[in-house]
Amino acid sequence: MIVILQVVLAERKGTDDVFAMKILKKDVILQDDDVECVMMEKRVLALQEKPPFLVKLHSCFQTMDRLYFVMEYANGGDLMYRIQQHGRFKEPVAVFYGAEIATGLFYLHSNGIIYRDLKLDNVLLDSDGHVKIADFGMCKDGIVGDELTTTFCGTPDYIAPEIIGYKPYGKTVDWWAFGVLLYEFLAGQFLTRDPNQRLGSGPNGEQNICEHPFFRHIDWRKIENREVQPPFKPKVVSCLLFRRTACKSI
Repeated sequence: MIVILQVVLAERKGTDDVFAMKILKKDVILQDDDVECVMMEKRVLALQEKPPFLVKLHSCFQTMDRLYFVMEYANGGDLMYRIQQHGRFKEPVAVFYGAEIATGLFYLHSNGIIYRDLKLDNVLLDSDGHVKIADFGMCKDGIVGDELTTTFCGTPDYIAPEIIGYKPYGKTVDWWAFGVLLYEFLAGQFLTRDPNQRLGSGPNGEQNICEHPFFRHIDWRKIENREVQPPFKPKVVSCLLFRRTACKSI
């Protein structure tokens, strides 16, 4: 797990451009043997032609004792906060968020990457209410075709049974977490199911997810192009306020 010193709001000098800047302490990274996690996050953040549902990296730099990731600022809060404040989602809301999250996972999987840390507080919203998946330090790349990995990692409530059982696993663990997330959207509690009935676990997993009746009203092309109106637009504070208070210049 990456230990974060802090995340600050940063402004580009002479512009209205605002970013989230993650600051990592080098000695802590080395002490906790997190070098590969940091490098993994940078590799995923820097991927080109990503869908708009994954947080993007604008730049990164370092000083003698710290690393800095300058990322797009998703100022609509996360889905954990949204559920805590407003309760479980109605089905159309859950379907919308689920479709955008799934589109982000499709991209990662198509690039040989398992996310491995899907959870409510890693799904942010931008100012328009669209999804932004964040925190890629637990990702595993190089997983192509039927290749598997064995590292034990993840957040307890979302960890797939094969990880808990110390068995080799692939991208299907993300669909387990996705199912837990959807159920939490709708019911506010976790669900376990027969492993043989797990959506996304078969050879046509992504197709089965797209064609599931839960997403029967979803036009996946429109989802990819962000042409579907979000069910909720966050109330965000103008960045001009931060220029007078909390913004730091970069």
